[in-house]
Amino acid sequence: SRSGGSSLHDGRGRRFEHTIHVVAELRAALVVHPTVAAAELLRTLFRDTQGTLWMGTNAGAWQLRRGVFSRLPLPKPPSTAVTVITSASRGGVWLGYDNWLHRWDGRTATPLEISPSQPVKVITQAHTDSSGRLWLAYDLGKIGVVDVHGVFRPVDSRESLANGTQPFFEDRDHIIWAAGHAGISRITDGRVATLTRENGLPASRVWSIVEDDDGYLWLSVDRGLVRVRRDELAKAATTPSHRIQYKLYDTSDGLAGAPLGNIRSARGSDGHLWFVRGGGLTEVNPTLLGPHEVPSSAPVRIEAVVANEQRLTPDPL
Repeated sequence: SRSGGSSLHDGRGRRFEHTIHVVAELRAALVVHPTVAAAELLRTLFRDTQGTLWMGTNAGAWQLRRGVFSRLPLPKPPSTAVTVITSASRGGVWLGYDNWLHRWDGRTATPLEISPSQPVKVITQAHTDSSGRLWLAYDLGKIGVVDVHGVFRPVDSRESLANGTQPFFEDRDHIIWAAGHAGISRITDGRVATLTRENGLPASRVWSIVEDDDGYLWLSVDRGLVRVRRDELAKAATTPSHRIQYKLYDTSDGLAGAPLGNIRSARGSDGHLWFVRGGGLTEVNPTLLGPHEVPSSAPVRIEAVVANEQRLTPDPL
């Protein structure tokens, strides 16, 4: 493990695949602009399909295009940090600041339009999936979506379903998952199934989600990293009595950092996974772990019982 910063992702639902190269590229750009590095705190990174690197800071937004590093001339300077950047289906990118989303088209920033009949007050996170839908975390962790025609609809109005850091993930089968303080939610056909400790997970609060090449989802939770097969979670989502089988990795396995601050995860082009937790950066090579063996059921033999401070031995059959 080593110290590190934020994770990256592209506009197609895939985690960004060149983390180290982009960090080096960004550092080179900041050397050219030392006043930016000294005065502004980096809050989020995003790289679009054309290779442009977008940066949100506590004082605005920047882009690195073809080696040219420039600040976005937003018509109205943000009063809060730019903490969200994701692609826009109609071109440009969505920027999250001042508790809302604004689409930057290269010249101006236009606020996202949502019907007044929909009581959306604060948008904390957003993610554009591979089909162009815009997923929103809003008003204390509720989930909503804006379709390709620009129409918003609430998906689930329960609070704490989506966190404000890295809530949404799209797997290889284009299933949307949401990480939140209420658990991990699987979203299919407009239906949200939320899995928690009651379903067998070691913790209900999930900070981030990433997928490896073997079909396992890795969940960053307070106790560590949970490695679980997607079909395990899918089965639990449709069969509430099913107990989820998983493998938990923690500090005894070499996990760096604590569940504090900016908790994120990413997948590299080599298949390695990266986890940011409490200022620590952990690299995982899933190919070295092998398949997760589900423990087989075995008969239980009761040898003795203690009741009222007396040891009771069962009668032999």
